[in-house]
Amino acid sequence: MPCPSPRSRCATRRCTWRRISSRPRRSTSSWWTGPSASRGAPDRRLTLGALATVANPIRYAYGTESSEAALRLVKPREGPVLASGEEPGLEAHGYYAPPQATFASGFHAAIVEVDVRTGQIAIVQYVVQHDCGIMVNPTVVEGQVHGGVAQGIGGALYEKIVYDERGQLLTGTFMDFLIPTAMEVPDMEVGHIETPSPLNPLGVKGVGEAGAIPVPALIAEAVDDALSPWGVRVREMPLSPGAVLALLDHAPRLPENQDPIYDRELLLSGPKRNATLELWEVQRYGTDSYGDADYVSIYGMRPADWYLNGIRLLGRTAVECTRDGLADAIGRDIAAIAGTAPTTAGVLAIDPFAGSGNTLYWMLRHLPGARGLGFELDAMVFHLTSRNLAALALPIDIVNTDYLSGLADATVPADHLLITFIAPPWGDALSKASGLDLRRTTPPITEIVDSWSIGSGRTDCCVPSRSTKRSTPSPSPS
Repeated sequence: MPCPSPRSRCATRRCTWRRISSRPRRSTSSWWTGPSASRGAPDRRLTLGALATVANPIRYAYGTESSEAALRLVKPREGPVLASGEEPGLEAHGYYAPPQATFASGFHAAIVEVDVRTGQIAIVQYVVQHDCGIMVNPTVVEGQVHGGVAQGIGGALYEKIVYDERGQLLTGTFMDFLIPTAMEVPDMEVGHIETPSPLNPLGVKGVGEAGAIPVPALIAEAVDDALSPWGVRVREMPLSPGAVLALLDHAPRLPENQDPIYDRELLLSGPKRNATLELWEVQRYGTDSYGDADYVSIYGMRPADWYLNGIRLLGRTAVECTRDGLADAIGRDIAAIAGTAPTTAGVLAIDPFAGSGNTLYWMLRHLPGARGLGFELDAMVFHLTSRNLAALALPIDIVNTDYLSGLADATVPADHLLITFIAPPWGDALSKASGLDLRRTTPPITEIVDSWSIGSGRTDCCVPSRSTKRSTPSPSPS
């Protein structure tokens, strides 16, 4: 076998090489194509299997040809099979140092999204254009690039060695030291250019580290760009969600086009007041204001469920509606009070300020066989509430009128129990400074009770809202 380079040291085993060539110190063998032959004696040939057999006299010979070669070339002698200082097998050690180093080239590009509420970074698209010279094995090169990018993503977003104040390592296992998995590594678009290197016979360049080196810097630059409206600059890695939120907390400025905080002010008095909210906006209001995406649960359903069933709300209705937890409690209280009244032929429950109709919905759930009647003066709220309640197929009628006119036109049989739930729009009644003042509702509750008693002539069961309808003002955005 020819030595790999002039500097190689060819260590052929004496116990067999003497039997192949009459001049072992000058001869080498070749088996690149077909049988092995000694260059010093080309007429003497061995197959590769026979050569392997005679190169190791302490092994068994398999096959006719190998057995014959062993009998012919490995002669019996006294003493052990291997003499002192002999070893079985053939070896060649070669070392080559090119006169100049080579370097790969290329570029990486990425599109990232940063959720400023959670600090999460999502890699939307990742592209690699790479030139490592001649690709001897393209599959291996592709794997090297993919693996390198995955390693770089780990360093950019996840991997961090953490010690406590006493120097104790806190991230000593993969339960604590985060590494990216297939879930975190995005699909990559990899392009290859083969520009042969003139510095070595194969025309190859490096590939092993090229995938990993650019990634942290690239992700940092992309996050810098995404958070540029806040004036944020990334100075260290990895960029965990907590690190991103810390950068935003200390941001030098707020962006002019920052997404609004979905709070009471935006939905009740701002541009979303008369807008029909999308599902994400309903959930965003719950998250931004109360830390609960399911805060606006009505009709016994979470927002995702009632939205799927065709239920829709205006911005102001999402704020002012009685949510399930409170509406259920109100329904139970009213049912308990109604249970003390004499038995009647039927029950009529009236909500003079129906809004979403959710209070009536829960009143009827706790008053089996009762009929509901609601008044809603606002045409937009009336339209949506009528459609929502129709989808629920409940015995509830909603009339587009004010409460006084509705009272005058309502027909209540004498043998029916009349239940009235009074909870007018809050208006200016809710203040962050003074809390809830029911004298400032629109109209005032006392005025409604007096007008209702006089106009209806019925005082069977009049239930004012009093302290049943509570709310906590939305927290101020930090």
